[in-house]
Amino acid sequence: TMTGAVHQFAPHLEIDLDIEPVPPSKRLARVDAVRTSRVDGTTNAVGHRSKRRSDFDFKGKSRAEVSGARITVWYEEEHGGRKTDVPYVGVVNSCDPREGLYVKFEGSAEEMLITNEDDWRWGAHSRKPPR
Repeated sequence: TMTGAVHQFAPHLEIDLDIEPVPPSKRLARVDAVRTSRVDGTTNAVGHRSKRRSDFDFKGKSRAEVSGARITVWYEEEHGGRKTDVPYVGVVNSCDPREGLYVKFEGSAEEMLITNEDDWRWGAHSRKPPR
């Protein structure tokens, strides 16, 4: 059984694999269309595809265009006691629509994942554009 396998391979983990069945009354229940209100005060009408939190923002490019594209990512670094945004230029090796861009930076052998939380722009830039 699955429980036996878990205890065999990871005896230190306490995992509950008992899954309660869904009652027939809850199966394939119809979901009514509603208008949701967001924290920022905007509304989202059903029928319009809203961006899920897990969707990566490709900033205007299609998934087909990103592989091989140049990208600049700014990382905050401290130099002489002063924080500054330092640009790093790289090339996108691959992408995951939920996670982000896998980028290999110039002068580095490792590949890094760039997410929506990172500060980045398409192309090679020496200065950070104004917001």
